[in-house]
Amino acid sequence: MKNVYFIQPQIEDFYTTPIRNIPLGLIQIATTVKNCYNVKILDFRNNKKKKINPPEIFKPLLQFYHENTSPFSLYKNYYRFGLSKDEMMTNIPDDGEIFCISSMFTTYSKTTFELIECIRKKVQNAKVIVGGIDASIRPDVYLKNGADFVIIGEGELSLGNLLGYIENKRAPIESIPNLAYIKNGKTTINRTSLIEDLDSVPHPDYNIDYVSDFTLNGKKHAMIMSSRGCPYKCKFCSIYKVMGDRTRTRSVENVIDEIDEKVKNGFTSFDFEDDNFGQNKKWLNNLLDCIIKYYPNKNLSLYAMNGITASNLDKNTVHKMKKAGFEYLNLSLVHTNENFQQALMRPVTTGYFSEILRFCEKINLPVIAYIILGMPGDTIDDMLKSILFLSGKKCLIGPSIFYLTPESDLYNKIIKDRFEIDCVEILRSTYIAYECNEFKRKNIATLFIITRIINFIKKIIDESLKPCEFNIENGKVYIKEELPGKEIKITLGFAILDILFKTGKLFYTGRKEKGKFYPLIEENVNQNIIENFLNADWNICGFLSGKIMSKKQVINMFKS
Repeated sequence: MKNVYFIQPQIEDFYTTPIRNIPLGLIQIATTVKNCYNVKILDFRNNKKKKINPPEIFKPLLQFYHENTSPFSLYKNYYRFGLSKDEMMTNIPDDGEIFCISSMFTTYSKTTFELIECIRKKVQNAKVIVGGIDASIRPDVYLKNGADFVIIGEGELSLGNLLGYIENKRAPIESIPNLAYIKNGKTTINRTSLIEDLDSVPHPDYNIDYVSDFTLNGKKHAMIMSSRGCPYKCKFCSIYKVMGDRTRTRSVENVIDEIDEKVKNGFTSFDFEDDNFGQNKKWLNNLLDCIIKYYPNKNLSLYAMNGITASNLDKNTVHKMKKAGFEYLNLSLVHTNENFQQALMRPVTTGYFSEILRFCEKINLPVIAYIILGMPGDTIDDMLKSILFLSGKKCLIGPSIFYLTPESDLYNKIIKDRFEIDCVEILRSTYIAYECNEFKRKNIATLFIITRIINFIKKIIDESLKPCEFNIENGKVYIKEELPGKEIKITLGFAILDILFKTGKLFYTGRKEKGKFYPLIEENVNQNIIENFLNADWNICGFLSGKIMSKKQVINMFKS
């Protein structure tokens, strides 16, 4: 049997989220051909990271991303997450005959091209197949950068037939769906289609020869995709153009079968990574009923980290999610201005979102609420209102900086002509690419820091945390004893907020100097936004406790 290697490529950025790095698509598609080929998954991203110099275009961002020992830091360093080029050359197998690469995001495509180049040098006669969201959107770019074939959309329809074609050309290449390739010097794209019966797709087999085991909070962890596609067509998103503009669900029985298989293999933590989890409310309630029925002793920990829209939920569903084992809910609000929500084609109102938050609060189901900062058409005042709205709710604030998603409506209608897609680094959130008359990068960075401050205060309220003894003298914070890192951050947070509430100035702390003090450095923020925050009428509610403190109480709490 031929050797087929499935590779998750390395990326470069200021941060990544390791638990979201499970290469589910590769595991899924490798499962479909494992009985006919020798398959192995290579995780070239893994959890290894190395500090590197950022691209030149990121240099202006370093005024916001810098060494910062306070709890309000944004990003500190730029990293290579995964193998270096030399390490890739060493780790690419000599016996590889076919390499299948996942390329999900346009902004990380350069490292995928680097991987293809290394494969070409190491195993010259190998065939290279690329799939994933970005490859589906820009197949011609990947073919020009060394791929033999690009799979568009769902690969289960194509890969087996394509491998058969490569092996003995037993199927005409034109008959293979969802496939792009070069013919007569031009990119040719075969007919594309979606899988209607998702139950026909085998469950992803985590026992495939694979280098990494993922755990979350001490539990063996897996991702589940229980549905595909999304009907909402939000202006900032393009997933529906690849996975379809309607939700296709697996049967509840099929999903339970997968959970049961994985439980028998030691998995007790599951993240539902659907494009739009629970959009079919009847289906979601049936799924939750089955989980509650078959796992009554609550050993499962459940998540939906890709986010849930509140319109998919109601009081009854929220109760069932708690009972089934959801540790918390990731709810996507995006914005509190309902006119802006409608313009973005969002399916939920702020009023209904608030109802769901109240349901969650009553049953002590924690919520992380996500908003997007810096979208075209937004204003600084409205973004601050969204932040302060959530500050008084029993939730953590999940701030996402707007990034440019190729083929989304916002990108195509407003942004496309202003940016060169060849410079793919600008498409990432950390670049804060979009600026307009209403706001600049500094404004977005300032709002981002304010969410950090509010979330810190929520934690202080929840845990009744106190600082250790400290003094502020001549622009330095002195902490009077050696402390663990967590207590140092808490104490530095108290010191910085003491200064902020007294003077209206925001500082951060550098590394400890001379073993005695942490230097205070004024943060590069928009002072008007800081003043608007300090002058606004707000409360802050604990994330877990639900205890609410008034602005006056909060300020008094941080007085030294």
